[in-house]
Amino acid sequence: MTERGSDPLPPLRGGPRRIALIACAVTGAAVLAAELIAFRALAPHFGSSIYTAGIIINAVLAGLALGYAVGGLAADRLGGRRLPYLLMLAAASCLAIFLVSQHVLLPLAAELGPIAGAAAAAVGFLVPPMIALGAVPPCLVRALASPERIGAVSGMIFAVSTVGSIAGGVATTFWLIPYLGVRATGAISVLLLLLTAGLGLWRGARPRDAALALPCLLLLLPAAPAQALYEVDSRYNHIAVLERDGTRYLMLNQPDGFHSMSLDPDTGLTGEYYDAALLAAVLIGAEDVLILGNGAGTAMRLIAAHTGARIDGVELDPELTRAGQAFFDLQLDARRRVFHEDARSWLARSDRRYDLIFLDVYAGSPFIPFHLATEESFALIREHLAPGGALVMNLPSYAGGSELLKRLLATVGAALPARYVTGHMLLAFREPPELPELGARLQAHPLGAALTPLAAGMQRVPALDAPPLTDDRSPIEALEARALSGP
Repeated sequence: MTERGSDPLPPLRGGPRRIALIACAVTGAAVLAAELIAFRALAPHFGSSIYTAGIIINAVLAGLALGYAVGGLAADRLGGRRLPYLLMLAAASCLAIFLVSQHVLLPLAAELGPIAGAAAAAVGFLVPPMIALGAVPPCLVRALASPERIGAVSGMIFAVSTVGSIAGGVATTFWLIPYLGVRATGAISVLLLLLTAGLGLWRGARPRDAALALPCLLLLLPAAPAQALYEVDSRYNHIAVLERDGTRYLMLNQPDGFHSMSLDPDTGLTGEYYDAALLAAVLIGAEDVLILGNGAGTAMRLIAAHTGARIDGVELDPELTRAGQAFFDLQLDARRRVFHEDARSWLARSDRRYDLIFLDVYAGSPFIPFHLATEESFALIREHLAPGGALVMNLPSYAGGSELLKRLLATVGAALPARYVTGHMLLAFREPPELPELGARLQAHPLGAALTPLAAGMQRVPALDAPPLTDDRSPIEALEARALSGP
């Protein structure tokens, strides 16, 4: 007997039918797991912008579309009994290759730029396994359906696959990646595909069928030894704590750049942009400070060490606060509190006012969360500033002279027109400041001499003829991409 269309075998029944339905659900789960793993893997190199998300989604859809078409043709020509399990082995092998090669190949793809590089990575890593996984359902329809029940069986197959996708998405989002990390989550996906395929091929397997699983053995190789004091995947970020020349750094989502750091034991400063937050606190004599994007607490520790201010921090990722307490001497009490929530959501619920608000929400990448860089978000920040208060925020270092910088400054100016720039930091005051009074406060502070160069570099931002970014219309990803690619 043969499986070919000219002499079809009867539909599967009993145990083989149940195995086929399990394979259908596992395939659906693997699709969603791979999509979420790819987003987490690509984000450190290409950002978590709408472009990265859109590229990944469309690469998955393109691979599935090709797989559906190829799988339908293959099922008619080759039959649907062994083929879906061989396809699952092929998909598992592709995913295994991605997991073990991502740390080498993704940095190379990043050299192509944030859009072209993300597209190349997504197509190279996602389309092949998606073609294999997409080809499985048509083969299962062929294996399970009799001519008079093709519609019912097709509906059942795609329903089971979708339920599997939901289960895979929920498990990957809420448990696997947050608690086990990307590599372990990928290994579990590969293992499920292998076990299910092996179960399906158990009776009719041939030695050459197993060869497709050999790349999956790469997952058994030990990962490269960690160079970090601490490394973990949280719900939101890949976090690493490193120590270089006596200074500790918290790296967030990418190997270059840092998100938090320890203070210099000699000066009590950082020598980095955080010092501008302290400068602003000293200039206005801040008694109540809010930090949006508290990270591991660098700005909180810095301002607390040199002022008597009460400080609230808002940080989306609780794991960053734990890292701050464990590795950066972050101490919390009634005067230093951290709220774990999205910054804008927290602002919308809070009715407190602050003398100084520090906005630092880049999440270890050059990309700004769009909802924290719109006219509406800065209006909300203004509502939380006390009279005489100010906003301090870091500007994209790559954006000098670009349309991105002009529109970002114009957006802030719609709510806080009195704006000054020093280096890559913006100070925006609720009311026009009395500069002599600010200078007197600075000179009276013990660190006045150390902070004076920052203050001396302050330049007033003129009125800008540029449309502000809004919740409804914010092409910030396009602006960032153009700024990163240069003139």
